[in-house]
Amino acid sequence: MRSYDQFCGLAYALDVIGDRWNLLVVRELLLGPRRHRDLVEALPGVASNLLGDRLRALEDAGIVARDAADGRKSVVYSLTPAARTCASRSSPSCAGAAVRWPPDPGPTTPSDRPGSGSPSRRC
Repeated sequence: MRSYDQFCGLAYALDVIGDRWNLLVVRELLLGPRRHRDLVEALPGVASNLLGDRLRALEDAGIVARDAADGRKSVVYSLTPAARTCASRSSPSCAGAAVRWPPDPGPTTPSDRPGSGSPSRRC
C-alpha cells in the first residue's frame, strides 16, 4: 500500500482507503454484510484475487471485519463499528460535495491565494 507519509488524519485515511477499489468496497459494505462473491458481482471489473487483497488490507487496517460463520465455508465481510461510524459521519459531506460539483476553481484574486496572508488550505 502506498503512503502519503504525512501526519494528518485525511492523509492517513487516503493511505488506507485511497487505493483503487477500496472506497467502492466500503460503499458496498455500507449497504450491509456481503460475501466475497457478492462483492465481485457488485463491482464489475474487479478481479477476484485483487478483491481478496483489498479485503485483507482493509481488515488489517481495522475497517473491515471478516466472519466465518459457524464452520461454514462462506465468509461474510462487514464494516467494523468504527468504520461504520466514520462513514456515516462523512456521508452528509459526500452528498454536499456532489451537489457542489464541479468544484470551486479556487482563488481568483492574488490576495486570496495561499501565501498572500490568507489562511492556506491544509489538513
